[in-house]
Amino acid sequence: MATVVVSTVGLIVGGRQYGTAYPGDSFDIWVKRAGANAEIESAAVREGPTLIPELMKLLDWQPTRSELGSQKVYSWLPESWRPEFRLLNVATPEDLRPRLLRVLGEYGPEAASALPTVLTWAGSQDDSAREALVAALRIAPYSPEVSALVVAGVADERPAVRDATAQALWVTDSPVEEALVLLQNSFSSTVRPSPAVVRALGVYGPAASRAVPRLVPWLKDPELQPEVLETLRRIGPASAVGLPEVRKGLGPESPVLAETLMVLGAMGPAAAAALPEVRGYTDHSAPLVRVLAAAVRARLGDDLPGAVERMAQEVRFQIPDRSRRYTADAPGLREVPLSPAEAAAWLLGTLGKKAQAAVPDLQTAANSDDPRLSILAAWALWRITGESEFVVPAVRRGLRFTADPVVPMMALGAAAELGTLAQLLSEELVTVRGVSLPVRRRALELEQQLALDPAATLPR
Repeated sequence: MATVVVSTVGLIVGGRQYGTAYPGDSFDIWVKRAGANAEIESAAVREGPTLIPELMKLLDWQPTRSELGSQKVYSWLPESWRPEFRLLNVATPEDLRPRLLRVLGEYGPEAASALPTVLTWAGSQDDSAREALVAALRIAPYSPEVSALVVAGVADERPAVRDATAQALWVTDSPVEEALVLLQNSFSSTVRPSPAVVRALGVYGPAASRAVPRLVPWLKDPELQPEVLETLRRIGPASAVGLPEVRKGLGPESPVLAETLMVLGAMGPAAAAALPEVRGYTDHSAPLVRVLAAAVRARLGDDLPGAVERMAQEVRFQIPDRSRRYTADAPGLREVPLSPAEAAAWLLGTLGKKAQAAVPDLQTAANSDDPRLSILAAWALWRITGESEFVVPAVRRGLRFTADPVVPMMALGAAAELGTLAQLLSEELVTVRGVSLPVRRRALELEQQLALDPAATLPR
């Protein structure tokens, strides 16, 4: 008992030394004392993979007698005293574990040594299981052990387990091949799919085309409609078998008008029957609707010059529109809402050389002070012209822009398409790792893809 009292007094005296930011001393003690306030993610970005063993150790941590004593003393304190001694409120393993697993997952393949531990928690019966599965998919998506876990989750009779597994596939954008048939067969035109299963099917893209006849009837379900449309968009041209039902979303009062236009654009030439309705939105009051209608017309070759000019105008004038949401179907960007101008730049790039007339407006945008638009315009220019004059400087600026983590992620996407020219960005690909763990993971993936030699200046 005396030992517990002495230790607790030590915690009271020493506890004030620990803030939310990692002081660079004992990581595990800091995490326990700072608890929910601990900026674990920031510490992981700063320290790099050297923290992985510490994170693994904390996953299996059980409070000592002195730590339990600290928690008890904190519970005895009057409410007015607690803010002063908040660091006595030692965190509980249950509170910390999901965050620790999330950070390990964000390291991606760098955390391969942690995979056995992560898989152990993925089989647990508490709230850590879902975060552990997400982490495992980010660390080793093609591992047989991870694939087996996903298949077992998708085949589980408990809806909550199936949905958590499907959600993990969607969150990580990991198309575990062995699970596709199970997902496709988990519902029919009469057995309602869960939103998580619908989203997970989208991760497989065209490979999930066999699910289209089962998905299309659920467009009539208002709650599932957005998820079904997004998945049809990712499946692409094969979704055209559902055109008659999809076209019903083109009404002027439709709550999914923008999403419907996106699907039509993904269908390609097979969506030509919907052109009469699409043309009616050429001069719509909402900028994003105008952009999407023009993109569909351009993709279908319906007044290509006029459609390209419409999109170029939106890049030129940059009129905001928060009433509707557009996201690019690209890694790292699928959850980032784009402005009408950003969407127009992205969609012009998907047209390739057909959008040559928009090059002057895109060049101006690539030099703009808007970092997101600058990157997307430069990316589009590369796809249209294949010339690096405007692209490499804009990508370099984007990789150096740390105030908004989305900008470096966009820049990494553009850099991935530059081929050998990305060698010119080797210094930035090292320094950008300090922006966030997702950016770090993407940068390392790109370096591996480009066979670059990582600089020795990486902070450890």
